[in-house]
Order: sequence, then C-alpha cells, then structure tokens
Amino acid sequence: MPGGFPLGFDICNGVSAGVGTGSMGIALGTGTITANTKTGFQTIISSTTYDAVAAFIAIEASCSSITTFLADLAIGAAASEQVVVSNLEAQVGVTSPNIAYYFVPLCIPAGTRVSGRFQSANGGTFGSGISCNMNLILFDGAYTQMEGYAGVDSVNASTSTSQGTAVTPSATANTYGSYTQLIASTARDYVGLMYSGDVHTTTFGSNLLYTFEIAIGGSGSEQIIIGSSWFYATSGGNACQDVIGWFIPVTIPSGTRIAAHCKCNGASKPAMGISVYGVYQ
Repeated sequence: MPGGFPLGFDICNGVSAGVGTGSMGIALGTGTITANTKTGFQTIISSTTYDAVAAFIAIEASCSSITTFLADLAIGAAASEQVVVSNLEAQVGVTSPNIAYYFVPLCIPAGTRVSGRFQSANGGTFGSGISCNMNLILFDGAYTQMEGYAGVDSVNASTSTSQGTAVTPSATANTYGSYTQLIASTARDYVGLMYSGDVHTTTFGSNLLYTFEIAIGGSGSEQIIIGSSWFYATSGGNACQDVIGWFIPVTIPSGTRIAAHCKCNGASKPAMGISVYGVYQ
C-alpha cells in the first residue's frame, strides 16, 4: 500500500477556453486539407486568464468516410508555437461524428496563447466533408494539488498514416495474439500514460469487441502495466473509436520498451490500432 503524502488531484476553477460558434470548439483548419499533413495552427485562446495545472481536451471530428485524426496542442506566439501535447487521436465513421476526450495534468501559465492543429488520413475541403474542432477546459489547482507537467509525447502514433500501431488478435476468438512492439525505447522518463484505439480496416463485417493490454519489457518478457481495456468497433461504416484519454500515473523510465497485444470476440479478425502517450515533467 502507498505510504507517501496524500497529495494528488485537487483541481478547481475549470474555465472553458476555445468555445467557438454553434456550440462547437475552435475549428483547427481552413481551406483544403491534405491527407496525413498537419494544418497550420489556429488560435484556441489568445491569452489564458490564470495559471493552469490541468487541461481537459475535447476533439470533435467528422468526415464523409471512416477516418482517423491526430491533433496537436501548442503554446506560444503565432509562428513560434511549441507543441506540448502531440498527436491526440480521434476517429469517425461515415455518418457518425465523434468526440474524443483527454485529461492531463499540464502547466500553462497565465497570459499564454494556446493553439491547435490537426491532420487526417483523408483530405478534403474543411467544413465540407471534413472538420476538426477543439475545446479546452483549463483548471487551476487547490493547495494540495500536485504540480502540473510540461507536456505529452505521442509514443507511437504514425503521422504518415494518422493511425496507431496495428496490433493483430489471435486467429482464435477470445484469445490474445502475440505482443506487438509500440516503441523499442522511450525517449525520456514518463510520469504516466494515456492511450487510445482505432479501426485499421472498414471491412470487418460485423460489430466487434476487442480487449487489449499494454506491457513493458523485452520481447518474450513483457510485464502488463495496463490490462483488459476494451475497444468496440461497429459495422456498417460507423467505426467507433474508444479513447482512454485519462492520465494514468504509472511511471515509465527512459529506455523502456512498450508493447501491446489484443484479442477479439470473433475469429480471424483484422488488427486494431493502439496509440500510447507519455506525460513528462
């Protein structure tokens, strides 16, 4: 059992930052969107009103086909943006816009400009066939709130495909497949993780339930650190992407190999994509 001081989450004063017109978030694009290419940064809020120690991030995405999105959050003046949260994933179906939610302890000083951008596996005209909007709720901290952190790395999301790493279930229903490496060696120490999933194909034919686990350690010696997370994929062109976008304070040292495996309630089913995010000081 733990034996440290009882300090942790004690946030307060959640204030919206980046509420656009039509009860939507701030649009992260304009004009023509090129597939798998980041848009320019769009201002979410020009100047934050107080020091924030945590951020609740909502990404609303829509497209005329099943599509994955990766969104960045940045701070700093126009043309000098510094990405502090990278490649947060959202996925949508043909007729089903989706909102992905993430929560992370993140330091953003008062008076900071916050902006966002995105990329998508599909291109098109923004606002007509494809769109991506972002809304923030920024939180101050009460007296016992721990320090916020500096940023969030995308450990393995692919900017060339706008998806996570493909992880294939066993050909036998309800049986875990082999582990798939997400990253061979983490670039720095992480104080916690977040993760999400996506559909890697549109031809699976029926509703599917996947279960996946995230592990660390060498090949053949993996140790599970996050177990039995579910992912539900619906047929009929409306992929359902599940985001577990909540900060999980499991410490990961630099140089750590991270892997994942999954199983499915159907036999010989396609891979699902898994994206992992590391929170750093």
